[in-house]
Amino acid sequence: MILVSILGFLLSIASFTLGLCNGNLNVPCIESERQTLLMFKKDIDDPWNLLSSWACEGDCCNWTGVVCDNLTDHVHELHLAGYSDQKLGGKHLSHLDLSRNNFKGLQIPSFLGSLRGLRYLDPSDAGFNGTIPHQLGNLSSLRYLDLSYNLEGEIPDSLGNLCKLTSFDLSSNNFMGRVSEIFESSIPVSLGNLSGLYELVIEHNSFESVVSEVHFTNLTRLKIFIANENSLTLKTSPDWVPPFQLVELSLSSWRLDPSELPTWLQSQKYLSALNMSNTGISGTIPTWFWNIFSYGGENYVDLSYNQLSGEVPNIVSANW
Repeated sequence: MILVSILGFLLSIASFTLGLCNGNLNVPCIESERQTLLMFKKDIDDPWNLLSSWACEGDCCNWTGVVCDNLTDHVHELHLAGYSDQKLGGKHLSHLDLSRNNFKGLQIPSFLGSLRGLRYLDPSDAGFNGTIPHQLGNLSSLRYLDLSYNLEGEIPDSLGNLCKLTSFDLSSNNFMGRVSEIFESSIPVSLGNLSGLYELVIEHNSFESVVSEVHFTNLTRLKIFIANENSLTLKTSPDWVPPFQLVELSLSSWRLDPSELPTWLQSQKYLSALNMSNTGISGTIPTWFWNIFSYGGENYVDLSYNQLSGEVPNIVSANW
């Protein structure tokens, strides 16, 4: 593992300068981006020489973990998961993976919000602590964002600006507050406005309050919703028809109002995984329930730790 110089990590992107190597090198990669990478390397301790290919000579597009665009030669992606901190100035970087590192409690750097070309950002399970920097709301091209593990505080409203986001993971943190601050469609910058979301994961947090059908009004493309282990109550009307078609739904440890299997599940045509364990539901399992799951493949159902009673319907004739 490369050990990060904390002072170097905190340097602003604006402080990057050219001149680490002399001469005009006739190689494909962009010189300013080479110098930025070399400045990054200079600010870290690499006792195992894992970045030995990052040298003054040669094509930086061939360096360990560096991927360049074949047409423009701009640095396009950095794949250094499990190595160390990484930072790169420039609008051409689209993929940044910082996951599975040990930043020893540092806060996610706010300068990441200046990487406007990012489509993929993953600083998960990397030893970051503290709050989410509001500057991440500037990443208007972002499609994938994983902020799972070890963060806390409130979720900044600015994340509601990430209108192109399709996958968002906030799991295993200590976020607090009313979930309406996240989903409420009447708040212009709320996550409830992220109509492009395909996957939303908020499990293992400290959210509380009531979630109603209005909170999902704009999530028309949602396929995966994983929200286990929160102090939340789902309250829906008997005639509600959701705007989405889910493939996976996990609401373990929620409370349902009314405390029965929701009738709106009948509208879901592609469901293959459902977890409603420990949700306080009671009564008998309706016959229609077994017909909501998708044909073919494996289906997963968890209704454990509830107050269900009566006979279990014959499911041999269902889609299974």
